[in-house]
Amino acid sequence: MKPPLERNPSRKRHSWWWDSHISPKNSKWLAENLEEMDKQVKEMVQLIEEDGDSFAKKAQMYYQRRPVLVTHVENFYRMYRALAERYDNVTGELRKNIPSRMQSQGSLSGSEFGSELQRSPTPSPEPQKSWTREQSPRAAGFDFFLSNKSNDSPSSRKEPESASQSESDMKSEDGDDDGIAYTLHQRVLELEDDLNAANRKLLDANEKLEVFEEKSLRCHCDYMENGNGSDHAPKITDINGEFASTKERLQSSQVEINTLERRLEDAAILSEEHSRLLEQNKGLEAEIVSLKEEMASARRRFDDKLSESDAEISKYRQELAAASQKLLQEKSTNSAEVGKLQETIRISSRELEKVSEEKSLVEQQVKELEEANAEAERQRQELVHAAEMLSEDKFRHEAEILTMQQSIEDLKPKLESIAREKTLLKLWFADLERVVERGRSVVIPPE
Repeated sequence: MKPPLERNPSRKRHSWWWDSHISPKNSKWLAENLEEMDKQVKEMVQLIEEDGDSFAKKAQMYYQRRPVLVTHVENFYRMYRALAERYDNVTGELRKNIPSRMQSQGSLSGSEFGSELQRSPTPSPEPQKSWTREQSPRAAGFDFFLSNKSNDSPSSRKEPESASQSESDMKSEDGDDDGIAYTLHQRVLELEDDLNAANRKLLDANEKLEVFEEKSLRCHCDYMENGNGSDHAPKITDINGEFASTKERLQSSQVEINTLERRLEDAAILSEEHSRLLEQNKGLEAEIVSLKEEMASARRRFDDKLSESDAEISKYRQELAAASQKLLQEKSTNSAEVGKLQETIRISSRELEKVSEEKSLVEQQVKELEEANAEAERQRQELVHAAEMLSEDKFRHEAEILTMQQSIEDLKPKLESIAREKTLLKLWFADLERVVERGRSVVIPPE
């Protein structure tokens, strides 16, 4: 039996999920959502890490726990949508407020603009609260579970083509496995028919031998009682010896046939187990193909999001450059508005930094997705290895069945020889009965 597929413990590997949280303090609703999300993530990790001691047990656990995992993902998506709606509302308000302030302000020199960025005071409470609502939902491990079926490495953009190619390869391999399994099943059925026929012949021979043994014993008793069988005693002894030898050979043949029957039953059980594991393997391979397709789709969504983030950063930089130029031109005539413009520039600078942080976070998520794809590839390699082991077991069992068939063919001449010996015994027994009858006719009863 194959050893169970090894699985490395992942508790330490995922410890950064719990160690890198952003703990929000400005929103009770957000803190409660993150706490609930952490709880469900831990439950989901526990379900994933629990492992079975065999391939069949793992498959059974997968189908039992899949609805629970789907429920967790649905809850994650629901919380993510709620956070995304709040984020959209806050960023919409910021986009409306920032351009109007910039258009109504004066100008500032480039050197002063740079120094103002360096001297940026602590952000005002209200913008910081708005940004916290946007930033804090990125709890560690959240986007990993929402998009664990995607991959952001450049090579994964060719996943649909490679997935379709691997799917066609798997289909051809499955067709070969099905043909071999069908041939194996047919040979097992033929072997069962041959064994049944041999058993029937053996039972008939046993019944006839029992009748012959009973008649021989009765004849022997008659001779011993009459006292006239001394002349035939050596012949009867020889017949009994041959009978015992024949019976011993029959018993030996019966033991060998029983052994073959047990091996045949073992082969049939292994064949059924092989077929069942092949079906489970097909289901898992189809699931992997589906996961790869979803990963490719999620990657495209992440690419679009990265492009949007880059566009927003470029837009903010252009707006800051235009505001700086305008402040430089109007500084001498509108000194009263300089303070307001400086505040606006500081806010814009903070927004730019936050967008840059979001981009860094998205890049981190891309790395997480690459790790998830590597894990999925490792599991696929384990499945391929398990399928190869099953194929080796299948060929070994087929060789054992061929050996069984050869053993049965070797037994057939023995059974025919036993049948001939039985016929000879019957003839000898008939001759013996005729001799006994003649002996009885010669014997004169005492007066």
